[in-house]
Amino acid sequence: MGVDEYIEKVTSSKPVSLSRFSKKDIKGIAAGKAYVGMSRKGVLAALGYPPTHRTPSLDASSWIYWANRFRTIGVDFDNKGRVKALR
Repeated sequence: MGVDEYIEKVTSSKPVSLSRFSKKDIKGIAAGKAYVGMSRKGVLAALGYPPTHRTPSLDASSWIYWANRFRTIGVDFDNKGRVKALR
């Protein structure tokens, strides 16, 4: 993915409407964190897209994010697309 494509994917001139999200999703979005029970779309809104070299597909059952330079956070999803565990 090129730089222009990435910027288009992660930015928008319109704010995200929270009306389509659950209360759990809204809590995570406001905190910038993933919580057990959040939807995939809620995690995307809260944390952004995971790095593609660690999570090549958004259909994967686990997404890997960088917490800092040395530590990652794994977000594991159940078969309904809800966060089942954080590691």
